[in-house]
Amino acid sequence: MQTLQHYTQTGSVYTKKNQTVFMAVLGTLLLIIVALILIYGGKKPATYWMAGLVAVFGIIILLRITGKFTLDTHARTITNQPVFFLPPQVYSFDDFQNFLVSKQTMLITLNATASMILDKKGRQRQVLLHQTVFTTRVLQRVTDETAEIMGLNA
Repeated sequence: MQTLQHYTQTGSVYTKKNQTVFMAVLGTLLLIIVALILIYGGKKPATYWMAGLVAVFGIIILLRITGKFTLDTHARTITNQPVFFLPPQVYSFDDFQNFLVSKQTMLITLNATASMILDKKGRQRQVLLHQTVFTTRVLQRVTDETAEIMGLNA
């Protein structure tokens, strides 16, 4: 097994490293945009609505830093907790369907995500693994590493 770039291993539990810098920069950028909207937007109600909407997105992105994603190879479970105050969702390796890599492009790749598609009790769930801007190469490495940990490459 190769060295892990996106996970830390503690026994049979693999914990995904959070994208702290990416999420902090993106969230802070959105909060700066809120300040600019309030400074230069005038005193129209639409300005406050727009600033509030962008602020909510910025706070949600900053809260993603507190999330936790783990793979337990001994118990064969996947645990996802998007933010610290939500209860963790536990899935079995048997619930795994496939990986989904998607990107939004307008001349350049603006957003790209790697997700796991899970089917728990007949309901399909999508769990975010990794997110990038401008490139999708990292997403392939994350999905390969996750598949290797889950034993799907055998």
